[in-house]
Amino acid sequence: MTLRSPSFWIAVLSTGVVLFVAYGYLNRTSPGPLTTVHARIDSLGGAGSCSNCHGGWFESMTDACLECHQPIGDQIEERIGLHGALPPKQAKQCAACHSDHRGGSFAIVNRVSFQLAGIDDPQKFDHQLVGFAMAGRHTELSCEKCHEHADVQPLPEGAGRFVGLDKDCSNCHEDAHEGRMKLACASCHGQVAFDQFDSLGHEKFLPLTGGHAALECRECHAKDNTHSLEALGRGRRKNARRCLDCHESPHDEGFVTRVAVSAREDRGASCAVCHRAEHETFRDGVTTTAAQHAQSGFSLALPHDVAKCEECHSAELETFAERYPGRTAD
Repeated sequence: MTLRSPSFWIAVLSTGVVLFVAYGYLNRTSPGPLTTVHARIDSLGGAGSCSNCHGGWFESMTDACLECHQPIGDQIEERIGLHGALPPKQAKQCAACHSDHRGGSFAIVNRVSFQLAGIDDPQKFDHQLVGFAMAGRHTELSCEKCHEHADVQPLPEGAGRFVGLDKDCSNCHEDAHEGRMKLACASCHGQVAFDQFDSLGHEKFLPLTGGHAALECRECHAKDNTHSLEALGRGRRKNARRCLDCHESPHDEGFVTRVAVSAREDRGASCAVCHRAEHETFRDGVTTTAAQHAQSGFSLALPHDVAKCEECHSAELETFAERYPGRTAD
């Protein structure tokens, strides 16, 4: 290889570039002291440590950050939590919200961090964003009541500031049932007070509207029976409650059975064929088709097909027996 050879000069130039980059890499200086939480980590201090946070030749800064902050990486990947709620591109720009090199007393998580995430006031953070609909007594609590390190500076080594909690009530509250209940606490208790029962989700079994709206839980779920709150909580009651479990039917047995068969309903739940949960009483808003009326033994054929209910069943009569005395086709 001679001085005139292109290969010679390419080799010289390449060597120079490598030496220049290496010299600059080894002699570069930090733009400022690290915050305390990073400065106390040995691998992040000293010459040549920049890549541990900023990424090396084949690693981005985001990748470097998430190597240490794996819970945040899980949030972004699973689209959960605050970081998972952010647009994916923004969620991976760690330094935009959490800058460093501003000294030991600088807080990496601060009010500006929240504002960049679209949260103007951290004290009014809407927890629905992270999957927890906070209400009642919870809205009166300061952040540190649940997040003990919310305002602690610097963050204790190995501790989390806002991550690490879930919606399991037992994380913060002592289980008064000592593990005897299979249902989650929120199935029976709201967020106002533990001694007040809550009916959230009750519509899966019975909508608490109409005549059921103002009832106390114990009126239907009294102690020491198969429908008690305790029995339900322990998973002992498997079947949904039927109308006839609570209400006595004034109807003829044969009529109830025929209505149930024609509607393909369980006999004990067949009341709902004519009566709706939103009714205040059993007399409210009852609508009966001609086919259902025929199950009583009296078909609404001509000329009764145009008669109004009250023409035969006067609303002025008080009792069910008086209003619906039962008539033959004679």
